[in-house]
Amino acid sequence: MSTNYPTTKQTIPNPTSTDLLENATAELDHDYQHATANDTIGALQDKVGMDGSAVTTSHDYKLSGVTGGDKAVSKTGTETLTNKTLTSPQINFGSDAIGDLAYRNGSSTTARLPIGTEAQIMAVSSGVPAWIANPSASTASTTAAGIVELATTAETTTGTDTARAVTPDGLHDMTSLEGAAWFLDEDDLATDSATKVPSQQSVKAYADNLDLVKKVDVTTTNATVTSTGSKTAFYTVSIPANTLGTNNGIKGTFYFSITTASSTNKVITLDYGSTDITYVTMIKGGVTATTINGFVNFYLLGAGGTSAQEASMMVNTNEFVGRTSSSNIASSGTATEDSTGALNLVFSITQHTSDTFTMNNAFITTIK
Repeated sequence: MSTNYPTTKQTIPNPTSTDLLENATAELDHDYQHATANDTIGALQDKVGMDGSAVTTSHDYKLSGVTGGDKAVSKTGTETLTNKTLTSPQINFGSDAIGDLAYRNGSSTTARLPIGTEAQIMAVSSGVPAWIANPSASTASTTAAGIVELATTAETTTGTDTARAVTPDGLHDMTSLEGAAWFLDEDDLATDSATKVPSQQSVKAYADNLDLVKKVDVTTTNATVTSTGSKTAFYTVSIPANTLGTNNGIKGTFYFSITTASSTNKVITLDYGSTDITYVTMIKGGVTATTINGFVNFYLLGAGGTSAQEASMMVNTNEFVGRTSSSNIASSGTATEDSTGALNLVFSITQHTSDTFTMNNAFITTIK
C-alpha cells in the first residue's frame, strides 16, 4: 500500500515475536510492513527536502533564509530582526484608540501616545512628545519672538506704546513723516463695524488724499552775483528722480536784494534740466543807487506725465518803478524733460555790470 503521509500521520503497527511473516493481519504482514515504511520514508524526504531544494513545498526551501548560526523566529520570543521590510503591518499596543500616535519612549521601545483633547497642540516634554494647552491663548508679549502686542487707546494717545501695529481704534505709525508721530483714528477711516479695524482700501484712499509735504531744499546761505552782464546762476538744486510725476510738483520761494544805479532790465530765469522754461523782468527808474528787496514765488508741475512740465514764476519787490511794456513780473512756460532721472533746477540773474544781486535764503518743497 502507499503511505498516508503527509496528508495524515501514517500508522505502522509493530509485530511481536510470535507474528508470522505471512500474517493473517494485513498490517503485520512482512511485505506490507516494508512497503508502508519505505513509502513513508520517501514522503518524509520529499517534505523535508534535499540541500538547496527548489521544491517550494519542502522545508529546506521554506527555511533556506535561515543560514549560519541563525534560527527561525518564534512567536513570542525577543529576537532582533535586521533589514526587514514590513508591508502594511498592524501594530497593536493594547487599549488602542482612533488618533493614537506611536513614538520611541525613554526605554528605547515603541510606545503609544493617546490622542490629546480638543485645542491641544503637540510639544516636547522631558524629551518625548506630549499634548499641551495652546499657549497662544495667553496674553501676548512684546518680547516673545514672533509676537507683537497691540497698543491700547491710551498708549496710542499718549505715544507711550512701542508696538507699531494696527489697534482697535485705528492705524498709527511712529516713524512716518520724517520722525513725526501721527496716527489715523477711526473718525478718519472707514472701519469694520465689529472690529473697528480700518480696511486696506480706506487706508489707501486716505493716504492718496493727504497733501504730504516733503522738503526738497532749504538754504540760508547768501548767494551773490557781482559785476557781470551775462546770465549767471545763483541757485542750483537737484530734483530727485520721479519727483515730477503725473500731477505732482514742487514749489518754492527765495528772497533777494539788488544794489543798483542802473535802469537796465534785471531778468531772473528758471531752467529745468536743459530747458529755459520761464523768466521775470524788472526795470528800475531813476539813476540813484538803491538797494531793492523782493521775493520770487514759483511752481514746477508734472503736466500729466513724467516727460511734460509746466512752470510759473512771479516776482514781488518793494520799489521797482518805471515799468514799461517789456516788464514781465509774472510768467509761465513748459518743458519736456524726462523727470524719471534726477535733474537740476537752476535760477539765474542777468543784470548790468554795476549791479549786485544777492539771494538771502530759499526753500523748496514737494506738492501733491
